[in-house]
Amino acid sequence: MSLILDHVALFCEPGAHRELAEVEQAGFCAASGRKHDGQGTSNRVVLFESNYLELIWIDEAQVAETNPLRLNERYALANGALFGVGLRHEGKHSDLVANWTPYYLQGFTHGHLRVRPDTFEDPALPLIFAMVFDNESSLLSQDRAPRVSLSHACGATGLSSVTLVGPGFGQLSREGLPPTVEFSEGLDRRMEIVLNGAPALRGT
Repeated sequence: MSLILDHVALFCEPGAHRELAEVEQAGFCAASGRKHDGQGTSNRVVLFESNYLELIWIDEAQVAETNPLRLNERYALANGALFGVGLRHEGKHSDLVANWTPYYLQGFTHGHLRVRPDTFEDPALPLIFAMVFDNESSLLSQDRAPRVSLSHACGATGLSSVTLVGPGFGQLSREGLPPTVEFSEGLDRRMEIVLNGAPALRGT
């Protein structure tokens, strides 16, 4: 049983005002998102049928400082160019991430997350994590996020692939990664996203 791309997360300044303006100008419909209690973050999402783009930011610095993901430290180390990739398995159960570090997000009632150990321990690396669901009815992104139209004026129908670019990224293991997620060496940290039905979108 393999892992597939569930969503990509792009960290933004509080409120993600600039990113939301760019996303909406490009012809995407952004959903309202939610607050992550216990993590110190909030988000907005661009939903597709089977995956989504997440714009996420820290809105409670003190909470983020005590969270095991150390998102505040990661954001500072990345000079604001922080991102992550969420995966999920095709079906209810999988042992592919059994040895990954468990992480429990308050309010995430569908299951829990498991973070690839190297990316959990090193805050300089992008987070690679898997969504472990309790039942198969939670596999579609629209069942885990605010209801919103999945139709986007730009014609995009989903995330096709993502490449994480940065110093040393080319040497990272591909453990647990599906073919749609790649690492690439580069001087600057950035995330390159290819969309089904629309031109490539680059997140920096």
